[in-house]
Amino acid sequence: MEAVAIELDAISAISGTSAAPFAQVVVTLTKLEHIQLVMEARCWKSLHQRAVSRLQQLQDSTRRFGSSARAHRDRRLGLAAMPGMR
Repeated sequence: MEAVAIELDAISAISGTSAAPFAQVVVTLTKLEHIQLVMEARCWKSLHQRAVSRLQQLQDSTRRFGSSARAHRDRRLGLAAMPGMR
């Protein structure tokens, strides 16, 4: 199996500045290691997307519950008829 050489000097080539010392190091990966890294990255990206989606749903439901709870409290206390009372 042929190893793949990857240079980490891309940051300094793009920015035009000297990067950290490790940016000059050449790393050699086997094709299998490369595939494993790509698959792990995809897995973590998918988990992150699911977590962001769940967080958004929780925030939406919290907003809905919070506004309905405030409305219920205001009705119970008679504040709904009084403008500016919150």
